[in-house]
Formats: sequence, structure tokens, C-alpha cells
Amino acid sequence: MKTIVQKIKIVFLSVLLSLGMNSCQDWLTVFPEGELILEDFWKEGSHVESVVGSCYRSLIEPTCIERMIVWGEARSDNMVAGPDTKKDLSDILDVNIVTTNSYADWSSFYTVINYCNTVLFYAPGVVKIDNTYTRNQMNTHRAEALSIRALCYFYLVRAFRDVPYVTHPSVDGAEDFTLPKTEGHLILDSLIQDLKEAKMYAQSMYGATNIRHNKGRFTKQSIRALLADIYLWQGRYQECVNECQEFLRENAALPVANQLRLLNADFMYSEVFTRGNSTESILELQFSDDAVRNTAVDNLYGGAMGGSAGSLTAPLTSMDYTPGSMSSPYRATDVRGINFIRGGGANGYLFINKYVGNAPVQQGNIISYGIRGSTSNFILYRLSDIYLMQAEALNELGEENLEQVLSLVNQTYMRSNPSLSDSLSIINYNDVESMRELVLLERQREFMFEGKRWFDLVRMVNKGEPIFKLTNKVSQKFSMEAGAFILAVSKMSKIDALYFPILQDEILANDKLVQNPFYQLEETSAKN
Repeated sequence: MKTIVQKIKIVFLSVLLSLGMNSCQDWLTVFPEGELILEDFWKEGSHVESVVGSCYRSLIEPTCIERMIVWGEARSDNMVAGPDTKKDLSDILDVNIVTTNSYADWSSFYTVINYCNTVLFYAPGVVKIDNTYTRNQMNTHRAEALSIRALCYFYLVRAFRDVPYVTHPSVDGAEDFTLPKTEGHLILDSLIQDLKEAKMYAQSMYGATNIRHNKGRFTKQSIRALLADIYLWQGRYQECVNECQEFLRENAALPVANQLRLLNADFMYSEVFTRGNSTESILELQFSDDAVRNTAVDNLYGGAMGGSAGSLTAPLTSMDYTPGSMSSPYRATDVRGINFIRGGGANGYLFINKYVGNAPVQQGNIISYGIRGSTSNFILYRLSDIYLMQAEALNELGEENLEQVLSLVNQTYMRSNPSLSDSLSIINYNDVESMRELVLLERQREFMFEGKRWFDLVRMVNKGEPIFKLTNKVSQKFSMEAGAFILAVSKMSKIDALYFPILQDEILANDKLVQNPFYQLEETSAKN
């Protein structure tokens, strides 16, 4: 297993590129081909464009997508093991994470970061060499590299808390990348400054008809979404609200045909998750059947297995629509329940339908599902994120915002409950605490299986909520024997255990790294 030190040094020793890729599909999903010598490179603007493409292409590697899902959701109350779950993933689901777990390997994200650092380092010099490569073009490329790098570090901070913060590239292998950890909150402060710069220079769009670029590359609007998310994680609620409001103002100022909007419930699933790049989409990682399939989602959710359950499934309680039941986040009227989860799972499993299945077809009481033949994109942000991030932040700012918070929640709730005549009522959510629970629940319903739920629960604890609220929610999915159940809940009761360990190989290769506190005893035993 390669350590971060080895990985970063290797990446740029053979920078992969090709100058003949002009189709938007290839640019986003195909690694440029061929090796080249550093001295022969960084002479033209097309070279910069090509490596920016490599930033996006490396971000859709299965190892990245798998970790976006596993880090962001697997430990939550949304997921349990499937019929053929491998040990490392099973250990995560059972709250038995050790420092040799392969999902603690962060090297794929540092690979992306190194591509971004390379663009940021070399692009300014190309302006001086290539007269056709303007400073405006360079600033646009910088904006994309800063944004992709910020996204990667945001994932790392949420998963590990404190990580090495690398902002310069590996060029000739001589750089020292045996770095200590930087505190996560300091990294996020730095990312915010980077994203403010990026927002100034990023494209608003890449042409009215270039949908894959408009949805698949960072724009001013997707940078606003990422900024709002980081502000929310940090508890900087007014700044989160400001970013969301700016997003909505900019959206409203667009021609109607270009505005983002929530789709009708009848079309939401097929347009957002089957077809992709919908009118709700802000940023989604692009895949294609003839270039790069989303094999990570196929393997984790079951699409690669002809309809059988994948490595991850939904808890059996997820479709308990019994009146008064608190087991399922969905009620019988909520179309998201049948859209996102395939009921009647064989051998006691509930299949995940989101991303890998077609929209269900209902005739009377019979609901039919089918596995899609095409691959799926992976959505990072959509319009629902803006509504619900703003709702959460406004609620934390005080009771005077409760009516506005409920109105934002009703945007997604009423869309998904079209048979209801009445919206959610303020009578039932008349204080900050009850509204906080509602927003958290609505986020669970809306973003189930999108890699957000565990991060939501950790953010809840970080803002000062008692940790038993997290354990109470997650423990509902466990059906293990009493002793194992108690041990799992006990582990989750320690805040330090909510984060991943640093991979043991990284600790052994870098004496400046200190293991995350919950796992230090295990690491000491491994060294002795």
C-alpha cells in the first residue's frame, strides 16, 4: 500500500496528458495519455487545461467515490451490510475500525490535491510563454484547481479531523512531504480564503448548451454551495445563510430557461438520478458508459450484480411505514421512500435503488423496479442542498427565523409528498430544538445514500448536541447480540471515535504524524 509520501512523489513523475481532447465527455472522464518530460511541458495554455482535466478525472477514480460514500454515510443509520460485504467495510459498519482498514487510506485524495497544486504552481508561468494564454484564462483555471483542492480537503477534514495540509506540488521527487497534521479548523479557514478568490474568477457557465461542463466543472454557483457547506460545518451560520441567499439571488437573475428549480415528484427520480445533470443539479461528477463507468456506486449499491444487493444495503426498518412508527424516516406518502429503496429484498435485505435503479413503476399496490443499463453520475450538490443548508443555519441563528426555516423545509418535503394537502405546520415545530430535529430528518430523507448522513450527525455533535443523540439514531440499525451492541454504542460515545484513524502505513512512514487519539493505543501496540 502506497503512503502519501510515495503517492505524491509518483503522481507527477509521469504526468498523463494529451493535447487532442476537445470533446467535453473525454475531457471530464478520460485521463490524458502518454508520459512526457517536465521540461517539454507547461509551454501552452492547452497544457494547463489538460492537467485541470486530470484533476477532475482523478476525482472520479473508484477509490475516491467509494470513500465519499463510506466516509460520509456508511456508519450512519442509513446503511447496513449486504450479503457479500468485505471485512474492512463490515468492520466500519460494526464500529470496529482499526488502523489497517483500507478505507483509512487517504492517498487517492492527495493524488487529486497534487494535480491541483501542480496547476496552481505552473499556470502563472505559462502566461509568460504562451501569448495566446491570457491571465483571465489562467485565473479561471486557478479557480477550478483551488475549488477541487478545497473539496478534497473538506472531505479529509470531515473524515479525519486533522490532516497534513500540502499546498505545493511534487515536481522532481526531492520535496519533503513528511508533514505533521494541521488542525482541521485551520485548514478550513484557509479553504474559505481560497474559495473566495476562486469565486471571483470562476466561470458562471461554460456555454448555454455545454451541460456536462456546466454541471461537471466548478462554477461560481457550485463554489457558493461548497462555501456554504464549509461555513455550516464550522458553525459560521450567518455566513452560510449569506452564501445560500447569494446563490438563490443569482439563480433568480438568470433567464428562466437556465434557472435551477425543483422538479415535480413524478419526474424527480428519473431526471435527477437516472438521466443526470438535471435542472436541480449544481455539481455532479461526470461518468459515461463509453469512457468511465461509476463502478464504485455499482459495487457498493448493487448495480453491478444484476439487481442483487451490493456491499451496502438499507436497514430493514427503513420501509416500516406503520402509523406512529419511528423506525423509518419516511411516511407512506413520501415518494422518496419507494424511489430510493427497493422493498421486498431477498434474504432479508433491502436494496438501495438510488443511482443504480430506474424509477419505480407503480400499478395499484404493485411496485416494479428495474436496474438501469447505463452508468450514473455522482451528485455533490443540488438545489435541495441550498434550501436545507440555509434552513439549518437560519434555525441556529434564533427562533425569530422559525417560519422561514419551515418554509425552506417545505420546499423539499411537499415536493416529495404530493398527495398531502397541508404542509408541515409551525405548531409542531415551534422552537429551535424541534426545528433542528426536523431539518436533520428532512436532510436524511432527501439525501439518503448520497454520502452526507454521517457527516450530518457528526456536525450535530460538533455544534454542541449531546453525543447520545447520535448513538440513539445510529443504534437503531443494529440487530447484533447484546454484548456487541453495547460495545458498538460505547465506541460511538467517544467524540474522537467519530473520525477515522490515520492508516498505520502512513504513521510508520512519517514520524511527524500522530495517530488520532481514539486509536493511539492500538498504534502503540503495533509499533512495539
